[in-house]
Amino acid sequence: MHLISIYFVIALFLLSSAHAQVVVNEIQYKPVELDAFNPDGTPVLDLTEDVHEFIELRNAGASAVDMSGWKLTDGVSYTFPAGTNVAAGGFVMIAKNVARIQTVYGITGVLGPWMGKLSNSGDTVRLKDSGGVIVDAVSYSSGFPWAQSAAGLGANPDFLGISLTPYQYKGRSLQRVSPTATSNDAANWLASPFPGNPTPGTANTVTRAIPKPVVVALSIFQNDDESPVIRTAHAVRVECDFLQHRDAERRRTAMVGG
Repeated sequence: MHLISIYFVIALFLLSSAHAQVVVNEIQYKPVELDAFNPDGTPVLDLTEDVHEFIELRNAGASAVDMSGWKLTDGVSYTFPAGTNVAAGGFVMIAKNVARIQTVYGITGVLGPWMGKLSNSGDTVRLKDSGGVIVDAVSYSSGFPWAQSAAGLGANPDFLGISLTPYQYKGRSLQRVSPTATSNDAANWLASPFPGNPTPGTANTVTRAIPKPVVVALSIFQNDDESPVIRTAHAVRVECDFLQHRDAERRRTAMVGG
């Protein structure tokens, strides 16, 4: 191989490694947005577009990354302006409504606005570099086995037995556990712990090098005859399918109790 070709390969490797440092780290796709009205009856805010949505990116690497011309696509659309740099260990915030996110969370430097809207039931967020290469992507869901409590507070106030008012404009976000584990794995995402304050611009509440497995299927039956009807004094068998982040395979374990 010619010397110039070797340098070219090394340059491509270093560039791809730098790109791989930047990951989607937090997604606020269904904030708590309760209707509020002024004394004259007009709404305080137009909440028809979920104006408190945001996406946080994290540079998990040891060197800064120039994100000029990079894009967010699919659920929302945004092109990062020239001069957008994220420091090693730093964060980049993008929002539907920049002013609202900065006001609610008391932060600065939020980018936006993006076009589009994150679906409350599930959507895809793709991060592409200036050449259109996908750097990171996640297709989240508000349903099992994803963290369902990341949608608002996870349930309506009647079920929770609490008022949602103290959590207005916030609620629980979807937070990545490990920057190196698979992006599109439900095991690698948790809801921000109750009472639900997201952490835009700072480290997520729970971080691990290796995410814990999550249950993706469950069945319960009587152990001696596998009847779904459980009778008194009969052993019960519980079978669970666990999704492990490393190979995304389902693994079954059984527990028997009296």
